[in-house]
Amino acid sequence: MNDYKIIYILLLNIYSGKNLNEQFGIYQDKIENYSKIKNIVFGILRNHYWIDEVIKTLVKPNNPISNLIILRIAIYEIYFSNKKSYAITNDLVNLAKINKLPFGFINAILRKIILEKQSIQDKVNLNNTQVKYNLPKWLINKLDKYNPDELLIFREEPYITIRLNHNKISLDEYIKLLLNNNINYIIHNDYLVITSRVKIIDIPLFIDGYVFIQDIGAQEFIKFFDKFINNKKTVLDVCAAPGGKLTQILEQNKYQVTAVDINQDRLSKIHENLDRLQLSCNLLLGDATTIEFNNKFDCIIADVPCSATGTIKRNPDIIISRRLEDVQNFVTTQRNIIDNIWQYLADDGLLIYATCSVLEEENIQNIQYFTQKYDDFRLIEDLNIKITSYNDGFYYAAIRKNNEK
Repeated sequence: MNDYKIIYILLLNIYSGKNLNEQFGIYQDKIENYSKIKNIVFGILRNHYWIDEVIKTLVKPNNPISNLIILRIAIYEIYFSNKKSYAITNDLVNLAKINKLPFGFINAILRKIILEKQSIQDKVNLNNTQVKYNLPKWLINKLDKYNPDELLIFREEPYITIRLNHNKISLDEYIKLLLNNNINYIIHNDYLVITSRVKIIDIPLFIDGYVFIQDIGAQEFIKFFDKFINNKKTVLDVCAAPGGKLTQILEQNKYQVTAVDINQDRLSKIHENLDRLQLSCNLLLGDATTIEFNNKFDCIIADVPCSATGTIKRNPDIIISRRLEDVQNFVTTQRNIIDNIWQYLADDGLLIYATCSVLEEENIQNIQYFTQKYDDFRLIEDLNIKITSYNDGFYYAAIRKNNEK
């Protein structure tokens, strides 16, 4: 299948509201030039507002989405790639013909861009904060604790960070493997970061289960967990997929763990990761807002569904798919989950509340809400991890169920 045809299909689906990673999963077997296609799709999303500002200077509003997708591909390729302009035009006009789009109109627009490339670029208002940061205005307004330089990080390409299973291999041993495979790396705050462009499947010992791909901010979870877990034995992990935090706990071989997720596909992803890492636990299919248990747990991990605004570098489709009203819907779900699982936390038990959101409504404001609602809800400590060039944004809160005033 032609590269541009796949890119067109992927973007058409993503701009229609479908999930970026799920779309790549669906088409992965049909993609020959996977890295190239992924770079173009992600590049378009990471420059969405700039590209659409260019489009505004060229065509009238309310163009069909199919036309806009072709133009977004063209503008990205003309301004950000080394491909010859005539080849871009020929390939995309042919794609328009195949899809029965107005190829004459698209041909004329592309030729205009090529002829007036610099003057068109000069018309883009770089003072527009949406263009500058490639973030929707509603989100920029909420990120008032981030300075302008920090906001620019949201559009950066993320690094791959490795979590080693130290029961199977040491850091020094693994570094030798990286060097033998000509894979560049750095050690950032004791975390192993891959700086080469490499496919996940080509990362040494990934298939063998010696390593897990996990963001630095997500890896910080286990330090936070260990700090407060004490002598607790039984652990419930709700909303557990894809299993990053779950496998961190299981690798310690200390706890009796039950993991829950609402979706069979997501549960299958946990199974896949557990099998690869040679780990096991009790897995249940269930909705964390309604699931029932006959016993209580010493510790509950609530890695609740959220806006995922802390993972925009990794999931740039969030900037076009997420809306302000979605945040309140997530807050409602988060509160429903805690309301349900709180009854299954043992007295003096530990709740770890976690999100990959950078929005206070989903984080500290939820903790404040539950502190007021439940007399035995005691915040011990929370941790706000801001987005940096090396990590996504996360929030963790450790709560003790304690009736003492």
